[in-house]
Amino acid sequence: MSRHWLTNCGSSQCGEAWGRKYIANPSVPHSTVNHVLIFILMAAVFCPVIGRSQQAEGMGRVIGHVYCADTNAPARLASVSLETVEELQRAISTESTHKPSERSGGTVKAVIAGLDGSFTFDQVHPGTYYVVSEYPGYLSVGAYLTEDELAHPTDSVRKKLDESAYKVKVEASQTSRIEVQLQRGASLSGTVLFDDGSPAVGLPVELLHRQKDGGWAADSHGLTQRMLFGLKTDDRGHFRITGLESGEVIVKCTVRLATMEIESRSFLGPPLSVKVSGEQTVNVFTGGVFRSKTATPIKLVRGTDSLDGDLAIPIAKLHKVSGVVVAATDEHPLNGGTVTLSYSDDQSSAYSAAIQPDGSFQFLAVPEDEFILSTSGAGDGEYGSRGQWIMTQPYASAGTGVTVHSDVSDLVIRAKPVGK
Repeated sequence: MSRHWLTNCGSSQCGEAWGRKYIANPSVPHSTVNHVLIFILMAAVFCPVIGRSQQAEGMGRVIGHVYCADTNAPARLASVSLETVEELQRAISTESTHKPSERSGGTVKAVIAGLDGSFTFDQVHPGTYYVVSEYPGYLSVGAYLTEDELAHPTDSVRKKLDESAYKVKVEASQTSRIEVQLQRGASLSGTVLFDDGSPAVGLPVELLHRQKDGGWAADSHGLTQRMLFGLKTDDRGHFRITGLESGEVIVKCTVRLATMEIESRSFLGPPLSVKVSGEQTVNVFTGGVFRSKTATPIKLVRGTDSLDGDLAIPIAKLHKVSGVVVAATDEHPLNGGTVTLSYSDDQSSAYSAAIQPDGSFQFLAVPEDEFILSTSGAGDGEYGSRGQWIMTQPYASAGTGVTVHSDVSDLVIRAKPVGK
């Protein structure tokens, strides 16, 4: 079998005319549109070289292969994009999570590499481009840069980008060739369990990376799949994150608590309405702690697999906190506003809850610590025809200290009316 038979037809124009004809026509059934999209995708992988359209006058072509550096095997079906130097620098510096075709300005082309790792870009305007490839388990361009560097790119950052990314120069009526090698990143595996040993199933897991100031920030420049779809624990509480750069990280797992009322037409039927109330999220970090600054760091090394991502959720250390907000003048309950728990040591906000129509509030899961309990936007009000709360008398912020080591109830916050 000829190697050329497996070469990616690769240009962004492959199937373009069919796509315009069918997708833009509202009278064409969705099934037909789906078949056309499948055809275009398959063509990008299997289309033979024969029948390739000629280059338009003044345009160039880029052909190449993408390989895995650790195995020398083709990076089969890897995504490959061609982006102008200025556009990529602008895109990563604004932390864009949009698809390449949705970015404003610049020229962006994207293809899927063939089964031999080959790719082709036809009808390319002359200029200098980055060739960016993403492949599960391997480092993408953004992995070489920190969060701060992406948010505030300097000349040294751009130099680092030039050193880590492949560049190709395209000239009119010429074919440029390039070979791309992908470096395998680190991986982190772990299991999330509750403190009774049962698996924490379907919970979101995220990595935070050590920043220059010693703090932690989310990985906003990982693989497209991870950015768009996120990562959750499986039925045994397991997770695995790949394509990571060397450095220190911590794992963050988010537990969401809420009261949900679902009205449906029939048993197991589609819901007519979903009402969520009392929502609260609790973040747990490596080491089974509830604050990132006390989490246990994990050291990652490029090209190696770490099994140090295990995390236990200490539900025995989570407690309910509840009370009521009343007017300091006559003790009548205020019927709207927000109550916030902040950590006493640094005043950072931890959890918030709404003041209910009867003046009550409740936090479903609060870790053992010292807190400041305070109100904001509290007041007397009435409900409009659409159920919205309209304040008629605002009250000043009020608060009190709270020590949580077990369930806390019967808290009373007394607020003074504004202007009286």
